[in-house]
Amino acid sequence: SLSYNLYDFGVRSLTVENARRKVHIYGLQEQQTNLDARKELLARYSNGLKLQKQIEASRAVFERQNTIFRLTKQLHQAGTLGRESIGTAALSLAETLHQQDELKIQLQDALNSLTFYTRIDYHADEVKLDGLVTPQELEPSAVLNDSPEIQIYQEQIKSKNTELMMVKRALLPKLMLYGSHRMFGSDKDDFGRSLSDLNARDASISLIFEWPIFSGFADVAKKT
Repeated sequence: SLSYNLYDFGVRSLTVENARRKVHIYGLQEQQTNLDARKELLARYSNGLKLQKQIEASRAVFERQNTIFRLTKQLHQAGTLGRESIGTAALSLAETLHQQDELKIQLQDALNSLTFYTRIDYHADEVKLDGLVTPQELEPSAVLNDSPEIQIYQEQIKSKNTELMMVKRALLPKLMLYGSHRMFGSDKDDFGRSLSDLNARDASISLIFEWPIFSGFADVAKKT
């Protein structure tokens, strides 16, 4: 037997079109995932670079404060400044040193977050992050429609519209071609001879007009 769908108001072609669109959506989702991973990696790297710059600035401040502390001690010994000035300078040194320790911990955490992507261990005392290079040419304006995320939403909207069209057209009748060819034999005494004697044959070709009258409101529910 053989059956073939002659006409179904384009439901079959819409099904193939929607399947191809879903494959395209999966490809766009892969692009978006790669883009998100790059953005996240860049954000973590820039955070580590910022912390590294802060530590360098804190060290420069510490050196200046240490110089001020030594000069303050000398002036105190000379009787020019009181003990309170030495205490204030020492307190500033301690605060700056504590800030450096906090920044080093944050920098190590930032480097550990990079390890998730690179599978390489980094240590704050051994690694120096290079500055980010500014591109020579910048795009004058970003084309939002070219981004994978926007294209995914657009394709998903088209896919849902196509699905709605498929449901509506599935309510319409279908025209099908059906053909069959039968061979049969009969022997009341021996079943084996019935199979070996298949002389009787018949064949038929028919056009079938199929139109579901009632489906338990399933198609109506799909439309809504």
